[in-house]
Amino acid sequence: AAVAADAAPQPAGKIVGMVSAEGEAVRFHDHGAVDPEMPLLKGRAELWLAHVEVAMRHAVAAAVLRAVDDHAVSKRKDWVLAHPAQAVLAASAVVYTSRVEEALDATRRGAGRPRLPGARPPLEALAAELTADLDVVVDLVRGRLTALARTTLGALIVADVHRRDVAAHLGARGVAHPADFEWQAQLRHTLDEAGAGAGVGA
Repeated sequence: AAVAADAAPQPAGKIVGMVSAEGEAVRFHDHGAVDPEMPLLKGRAELWLAHVEVAMRHAVAAAVLRAVDDHAVSKRKDWVLAHPAQAVLAASAVVYTSRVEEALDATRRGAGRPRLPGARPPLEALAAELTADLDVVVDLVRGRLTALARTTLGALIVADVHRRDVAAHLGARGVAHPADFEWQAQLRHTLDEAGAGAGVGA
């Protein structure tokens, strides 16, 4: 990504965000702007570039956290287009991992208990929900989109199909605990304990 200088009245050359090759811009955190002309950094590119890298990491982590929080309160058709592309893809993976583990916990708690008439097993119900989520994105792709949005949604569809299939597979295999090998063998995404970003567990 390129770095972006702010158009607002600030010292010239102050770096306040980043812009991808596709033109998507993400601003740095509050107080995250980097001024290469400040006394400690002036003339020392290796230092101010290191500051920029830290600011970029914090900005991406914040974007992912916002996307995860927003997921619970937004309609999917709006949510997938309301956040930076990488935040959508990462947050989708985090939310999926959480939903599967909730379904596995529900399966474990319900083991040996009679199921209400017509009630689906938790993983089967989740697979149906994931199929509905996938259908929403497919409908969006059929409409008018920017090139960036189309690329993002194309990647999301591939991931959604895989996740739906994994959930269905886990249900068919009778997996009933988050610690089961069948689930532990999958690529899982979680937020780290400090909330600084998304970490990957496999």
